[in-house]
Amino acid sequence: MKKVFLGILVFVFFVGTVSANSIDSSTIFFEGTLTDDGDGSYSGTVDAVSGSYYIPGGPGTVWDPVDLRYETPDGREAVGGWDVYAEYGGDAYYDDLFQGVIGSDHDAYSSSGGWGAFWDPDVPDWDHYQLTFSGNNWYLEYKSIHLGTPMSGDVDWSDMYAYETDVGSYRGTVPADPDANDGDAALNGGGAQAWDMDWTWGSEAIPLEYPGFDLEIDYLYAGVYSVILTPASAPVSPPPPGSSSTIGGTVGVEDFPLKVWQCGDRILKDEDVQPWRYSRDSEMLMERNNNYLFEGETYQVDVLVMDKNKIDEVKVDVVFEGVNNLSLNCVPTGKQNFPNCNAMIDEESVDWDANLMEMYTCIIEVPDSSIAYGEYEVKVIASDYGGTAEYDETSVMFINPLISVDVSGLLDFSGVRPGTSEYSNVQVTNLAEGGVILDMFILGEDWDSTDPVQGRCNQGNGILLNQLPLSAFRYYVENGAYNSRGDRQIDMDNYDPAVVRNADAEGYLNIHRNLNGGFDEDMFAEAEILQENEIAVAGVPGGEIWAANWLYPGSTGMTLTFRLTLPEPCYGNYQNLDGFTIIGEAI
Repeated sequence: MKKVFLGILVFVFFVGTVSANSIDSSTIFFEGTLTDDGDGSYSGTVDAVSGSYYIPGGPGTVWDPVDLRYETPDGREAVGGWDVYAEYGGDAYYDDLFQGVIGSDHDAYSSSGGWGAFWDPDVPDWDHYQLTFSGNNWYLEYKSIHLGTPMSGDVDWSDMYAYETDVGSYRGTVPADPDANDGDAALNGGGAQAWDMDWTWGSEAIPLEYPGFDLEIDYLYAGVYSVILTPASAPVSPPPPGSSSTIGGTVGVEDFPLKVWQCGDRILKDEDVQPWRYSRDSEMLMERNNNYLFEGETYQVDVLVMDKNKIDEVKVDVVFEGVNNLSLNCVPTGKQNFPNCNAMIDEESVDWDANLMEMYTCIIEVPDSSIAYGEYEVKVIASDYGGTAEYDETSVMFINPLISVDVSGLLDFSGVRPGTSEYSNVQVTNLAEGGVILDMFILGEDWDSTDPVQGRCNQGNGILLNQLPLSAFRYYVENGAYNSRGDRQIDMDNYDPAVVRNADAEGYLNIHRNLNGGFDEDMFAEAEILQENEIAVAGVPGGEIWAANWLYPGSTGMTLTFRLTLPEPCYGNYQNLDGFTIIGEAI
């Protein structure tokens, strides 16, 4: 939302964000006492701990300035937990219903439905889980007399890999609730390589991307161990023994570094609250010359991504990187024409290959100032299991800058003789942050007598009233190489038809009456402080841009000289603390 300021205004709201599941967010941590069995295996039970991802201030969390706490993307307080790294293209079944096909974000609980809104983390009640090792088996158990076990299977202690091979079951007392015995999980995709369980509150069966987990066990102190389960591909088994002779070898496939290229221009688009001269909702901000964005405006860019390993598993985000990072998933476009992407590896041009490439459109809408405020580096980041990459054309944008206009000087017209003129100066400067340029406007009001009885003044038509009319005032302005002697005097009569803009022989301009106390779109081509140095667009009546009317931050500002020509007859004293309103509208 573009801001019009006579002072500093701050609007505060809060919204949440959604993030995709990843290997890191789906890694499970435990800690407790184990027995080293001496043959490379371990036995015992260890409790789940909060982990390293959804903890306060950790990855996947955002600061809520209203509740003064870190929150997870689903709006709950960040206390830890983990995700279920679900199979891309698999069927998500929970709450006894098929909930949809799992997307490239590997998140089976990413949309409303099921148990309500999306869940991030997928397992927020981590403190209710424990991990048991017994012989060559492992069991992830929900701590209770029932010991519901949504994942379990065999352990390969030599390769330190835990296979998920079993149907979810109760290892303790089976609950009497019928839902706990209905077998829906097994009938709807449960079994090997799945998080599946017939809970008392409903069945779920979520297929996993990998058949199991890399297993890491580290000794801490006094029989206490750290255990980490990380989603991973299964280790390659050696061939069975035989009598034949073979020639073997290994093939090492390069972990291809991702490539990202920007395609065409970035596009900044307007919001639907405050139209500007040439831009309306979702139209390009043609007048924006500096790097800043307001709430509701959008940043859009197209990119080309290349991955010679698994292009279908690449995740692409547009990121605002600053005090608190913001990100949003980019969307594949299906386009195959990329002449404006300048795609090159080293010095060689890259030809289109649908098996290795995908084009994306990245759009992010600026949230309110409680979520994003200050300088942010804007970039597009592609990531896969092997790493990340970003394009070269990153930029720095100031998000939701504060706007302020300063008017220094006090209008003083003491001891004016009727029929004569008196002059008084003020200086108008732009104190806005982030390089915001302001388009300047001026409005005025009549000045009332300080004494309701002892004060009368000619209104310019022979009528005497207890006020000094606005028509008695004019102003002269200078800004850079331009001044009001050259003012174009264009007036569309949309805002205040009773006043027609004109300059007198000295270059002093009349002033439109303040009709509603603030900025109005009808003030364009009518109430600008200075109509000079025109930038016109053909076919847009009254749509001229007056570059000399722009007030830049850091400059000495505009100098306005007000002239009061006191009517005859006139007597008394007059004042108006809001006599003139100077408006700065962010371009």
